[in-house]
Amino acid sequence: MLSDFWSAYNKLNVEQQKCLEHLVRELRKINLRAIDKRDKAKKKLEKDDELRAREIVPDETKLKKQGRLAKQPEPLTDKKRAKLEEIIAQSEKISCQLTAFYEFFQQAWKKDGNDMSVHAPIDKRISISEAELRLQLLIQEVMEEGPANADIERMIKRFEKYGPCLFTYLENPNIMPDNNAAERAIRPFVVQRKVSGNFISPEVMKIYGIHMSLYRTCKRNDVNYEEVIIPLLKGDTAELLRLLGLREGEPPPEIECK
Repeated sequence: MLSDFWSAYNKLNVEQQKCLEHLVRELRKINLRAIDKRDKAKKKLEKDDELRAREIVPDETKLKKQGRLAKQPEPLTDKKRAKLEEIIAQSEKISCQLTAFYEFFQQAWKKDGNDMSVHAPIDKRISISEAELRLQLLIQEVMEEGPANADIERMIKRFEKYGPCLFTYLENPNIMPDNNAAERAIRPFVVQRKVSGNFISPEVMKIYGIHMSLYRTCKRNDVNYEEVIIPLLKGDTAELLRLLGLREGEPPPEIECK
């Protein structure tokens, strides 16, 4: 079963593959926050450097209504500069650690022949246990250096918690490392809900959901949606399931020869 990291799925006693796309998306999101924080700190330091480089001369043309000179910008204190430099260093450490994990999981979709890619032949892929070992070595490197913030500690706990569920696809050719197909399947429903401004009537939403589910099932099983409408309206469940490929057709009755 392909799923995200919602804890309710943990109670299911089935083979699972956790969606690595959700994982790398979150790593990327945390990394972008760190980069943004670093860039803002750098910008403040650059402005302060410019301010310190030139002599501040009061501009008497810029007077307030009371006739006093407008307040001129002042250089940052050494303490504030040190704090900004600390933020830059910390943000770069966060980004470096996150990038290492991001690039590790990104291998799942690479087409360069690496042995962790879903595009590699099944006999050319590493085992689940080998993938776990590689991840543990990467985690060990980060732990020795010291996780840069609480987000990285949280992600490491997630890696360790789900372990083999992150790499099921390596040994099963029928499993993908992400659940993008399922999300694409429900996208038409979400788009329609947005276009309609949501459903006012719960009954209409229920009916639309049923028909959308039937339509997507037909499309997935290469069945003409219009062909299943007649048995659906007639209440012929057996014929409906047969058309959808969910039940084998009954063999023709035997004719007794006399």
